[in-house]
Amino acid sequence: MKGVRWPHWKGSRWAATGLAIGSALVLVYLAGPSSGSPKPRNTAAGLWTFRTDGILRTAPAVADGVVYVSDGHGTVYAMDAATGDERWSREMDFMFFSSPAVADGVVYVGGNGGRVYAMDAATGDERWTHKLRDLIFSSPTVANGVVYIGGGEDDRQLHALDAATGDELWAHRMEQMIVSKPAVVDGIVYASSTDGNVYALDAATGAIRWTHETGDWIGSSPAVVDGVVYVGSYDRKVYALDATTGLARWTHGIGDVTNCSPAVADGVVYIGGNDGKVYALDAVTGAERWTHKTGGPTNSSPAVADGVVYIGSSDNKVYALDAATGAERWSRPTNDRVRTPLTVSGGVVYVTSEDGTVYAMEAKTGFGTPRTPPATGPRPMGQAVTPPRR
Repeated sequence: MKGVRWPHWKGSRWAATGLAIGSALVLVYLAGPSSGSPKPRNTAAGLWTFRTDGILRTAPAVADGVVYVSDGHGTVYAMDAATGDERWSREMDFMFFSSPAVADGVVYVGGNGGRVYAMDAATGDERWTHKLRDLIFSSPTVANGVVYIGGGEDDRQLHALDAATGDELWAHRMEQMIVSKPAVVDGIVYASSTDGNVYALDAATGAIRWTHETGDWIGSSPAVVDGVVYVGSYDRKVYALDATTGLARWTHGIGDVTNCSPAVADGVVYIGGNDGKVYALDAVTGAERWTHKTGGPTNSSPAVADGVVYIGSSDNKVYALDAATGAERWSRPTNDRVRTPLTVSGGVVYVTSEDGTVYAMEAKTGFGTPRTPPATGPRPMGQAVTPPRR
């Protein structure tokens, strides 16, 4: 690793600024809307918004007609995907930058208090918790009854936990922390680390299959499609690696750094960068198909559905682009930056913005976006928080 720097998290700079003071890590973060703030909804045409009590730097998960999000005030929410009505909410931690994953009726998420939580998806009741050494920025992946998640600066391990009990099955230590979301394909776990390496590990044992070093740290989550691992690096390159050997198939330089996690569909890799561009690259050769310029850094990871690429930008907008040409189908404003992955389900785009709001937009038109400023006004600077050392 070329020296430790505070990374972006899966395509977005942390809302927290990390300061090392002795052996403690102090996080100074931008607070989201104050506790008890209103939760306005726009139900025209069945679309809606939902206001949480904290900044949103996590992606929504959608399962069985319910949207799940975790916010910067340590609360996990479940809301009806059709109406936005709250099903339940649970204050679990002091802060979340880990996006929830849902599998077999259970919600899994990592908290900045250093705990991995398993919650009943229907009620929010806690099933189990598992303590890691420190704060968690990685988002979990669940496959074959196992939860895979990365640890923070003190932990530096990729953990495999039993999804039913939370018991640790194995852990593999990296050189630096993991802030991305692992991918599991054909019995192999693929993970990237801020040490600048992409790792392939046996999903059952944690044994290393291969590593591939990039030129700088990685906050991008790997996408694995048709035997190829695609990932972006802070060295301003997109990598395509052979999933079996780790050897590079191709690399493609882009105009600025990227922590955006790529999406791959129909032979094309889509990824954003800090230069404000969305790139479409040939999945086999890496050749550039098209680019589209937004009004700010595009570190929101794209979602692709029905020939359309959906991506958020730090210009506070969500964009829908033609997947073949890059032409803009529509763009809609939110009340703050969109730097988290989008989720498309059932003809609806679910978006989380740093104004603390979940937006449900019609995928074809983007309809349903409120255009009024948030009722709570500008976010104040929050207090310093020291994660517990247990």
